[in-house]
Amino acid sequence: MDNFTFKFRVMEKFRFCVWRSVLTVTFLVVASSLLAQVYSETSYKLSDDKTVLESWKGDETEIDMNSDSILKNVCEIGDYAFDGNENIKSIIIGENVKSIGVGAFLDCSSLEKVVLPEGLETIERAGFSGCVVLEDIVLVSTLTRIGNSVFYNCANMKDVVIPSGISSVPDGAFNSCYSLSSVVLSPNVESIGEEAFKSCTSLVEVSFPESLREIGTNAFVDCSLLKDIHFNSSLETIGKGAFSGCGISDLDLSVIKSLHTVKIQAFLDCKKLERLVLPEQSVTFASGAFQGCISLEEVNIPDTYTEIGVKMFQGCTSLKKVTLGLNVKTIGNGAFFECTALKDVVWNENITRIDWSAFYSCSSLESLVLPDKLEYIDDYAFQDCIGLVDISLGSNVSYIGTECFSGLINLKAVDIDAVEPPMLGSFVFNITLVNQCMLTVPEESIEKYRMADQWKDFMISTTYIENVSGVKEFSFEVYHGILYLNNLIVGDIVSIYSLAGHNISNVRTSTSTLSICIPPGSYIISVNNTSIKIIVP
Repeated sequence: MDNFTFKFRVMEKFRFCVWRSVLTVTFLVVASSLLAQVYSETSYKLSDDKTVLESWKGDETEIDMNSDSILKNVCEIGDYAFDGNENIKSIIIGENVKSIGVGAFLDCSSLEKVVLPEGLETIERAGFSGCVVLEDIVLVSTLTRIGNSVFYNCANMKDVVIPSGISSVPDGAFNSCYSLSSVVLSPNVESIGEEAFKSCTSLVEVSFPESLREIGTNAFVDCSLLKDIHFNSSLETIGKGAFSGCGISDLDLSVIKSLHTVKIQAFLDCKKLERLVLPEQSVTFASGAFQGCISLEEVNIPDTYTEIGVKMFQGCTSLKKVTLGLNVKTIGNGAFFECTALKDVVWNENITRIDWSAFYSCSSLESLVLPDKLEYIDDYAFQDCIGLVDISLGSNVSYIGTECFSGLINLKAVDIDAVEPPMLGSFVFNITLVNQCMLTVPEESIEKYRMADQWKDFMISTTYIENVSGVKEFSFEVYHGILYLNNLIVGDIVSIYSLAGHNISNVRTSTSTLSICIPPGSYIISVNNTSIKIIVP
């Protein structure tokens, strides 16, 4: 081999090695670049400083921001970044992201799984709203705020744990999360916002932390399966319609020692509610607090209450018995409106006012013995109480409102102790057959009632004790539903009549005393020719 040939071959070999090295380096650079930058920059748009992911237009179904050298450094998901993206099924949010913007994943209808990074602090309004198949997401411990409607209509979401950094569940946060069956609130939650859990129709139980002070308007409205509610003692306010339409059967509000306000229709149409225990402290109940609770059968009003709120038990059609606390003075408008099963009202001695339509259409009431301190009965208060047979009014009643006792088609007797005929509104006894009804008044007032408008239409009589020669006047007392008669003469005939004149009992005495069990109501007791009216409370 000549010298020229040798040099040529050496040069050829050298050039080959150089090109091979260049190709190797180029391949490694390209490969390294491909491994670090997983997603094409045509799929998304970043802010100029590359810290905010402003939008994603690619058709990727699975995204892992931590696998991409550029996306890994993003600090914020911008407003509406993935809005309406129907392709994405899962996403791992980058480890440096601190904030997810308004509507960032709004209406991502295929999104099933989201992994949030520890370090995330805020999810803004409607962040994941309308992600109808989203099921797998855990709220990380570093979160301090979530926005209104953040998970609205996430219909497949099954459980949520509110982390300790969040003090308020915002308005509409989990509204219409129909599959949500488990909610755990952090020990620092102080308020639950308007419609926060509205229509969470799979939610069965909820426990409130001691930190909770306020439950907002319609917070749990239409949670139809929600039957177990564990209240905290420090709750102060229950908002309008907060538990309307829920499945509660047993409601004990007495555990809420700080409660002072229950707003309009807070427990409206809780149709399965059978047992209610009211708080012992005086609470302001706004209109219709328990309206439409059609399974509720009995209510005891605590002695601390001074009034029963407007429409408080309206339409509670199974309510049979109400016991009024000792200090209740006012029964509000429509308080027992159309409580058609109500038959037994245990009155106190301090009632002074019954307002508009308070007992309208309580058709099971049969006998009405109203307290002596009662002064004012408003319009329509007992209208269409068609079961009423007798009514007893005390000595202090001064006004009876328009159509108050209209439509009482079975009324037979009215007894009133007021010396001066009470002032009457229009048509007080409309469609009531007063010309067939006995009105009993004080003896000295007969002529006043015979001259008074509307009262004069009754059959008027008086009831008083007659001292009959040869008959020793008897005395009586009523204790725990037992009538005790004293000073009787052996052989006396004791007769008991209703105010309507129906004979209830006749007994011949064998001693000078007699005891008879007798239900609450007004009666005429007659011993031979001596008669007296009594009221059994």
